[in-house]
Amino acid sequence: MNIYIPTSNKYIHLVEALLYSLKKYWYDFDNTKVVIVGYEEPKYALPKNVLFKSIGDDDEVKNWAIDLKNYFDTVDDEFFVYMNDDAALVYDLDIDLFNYLIEITEKSDNVGRISLTKDVSNNPHEIMEEEEDFSVIELSQTSSYRLSTQFSIWNKEYLTRYMTEDMTPWEFELQSTPKNDGWRVIGIKDRYCLDFYHLWRRGGISKSWSQAVHSGVDLPEDSEYHDFISKVIEND
Repeated sequence: MNIYIPTSNKYIHLVEALLYSLKKYWYDFDNTKVVIVGYEEPKYALPKNVLFKSIGDDDEVKNWAIDLKNYFDTVDDEFFVYMNDDAALVYDLDIDLFNYLIEITEKSDNVGRISLTKDVSNNPHEIMEEEEDFSVIELSQTSSYRLSTQFSIWNKEYLTRYMTEDMTPWEFELQSTPKNDGWRVIGIKDRYCLDFYHLWRRGGISKSWSQAVHSGVDLPEDSEYHDFISKVIEND
């Protein structure tokens, strides 16, 4: 399944840290198509499987949604993975669980989003199915954050139908319109495809960037991984 990483000129330097983590932790990364969707090309070299797609001139953040909608309307993927530009993976992708979730997109109707993290289980939900070491859950139709931009598998139609003019990423997530829309937002409980370090918050380096968002695991300071990310985020 293809991966898309939307970004802007302000944050594109952070994508280098995400790519480093994908090379380290994403199953079969070299054979996975990854597209960075932004404005100006990055200054660092990209792996051969990573493409950069410019969507014009970098403009105001209020155009975030419409710029992405105009781009995604041109791609053929029915489902794809959406990733955050200001994050880096904590551990190996759970490929068995990831493939399980892909099967859900192939056999279930009205699937709008499938979270790859813990975020759905943090909000009101119902258990759909129980497996040996995890449960498949569905976010309540009345829950907030049905449009969370955390790492997810998205149905392109569902993602773009709520992207309109004059809409920032935060406004996109906080919309109330998706409540009771009939689309299904699915997640997993007790086992997750991935966790991530949130590198940037409120316009600057996160004070807790080296602590995993969901598990709280700390990235060892004496590791090569820590050194690499430190250099990236300090090169603003």
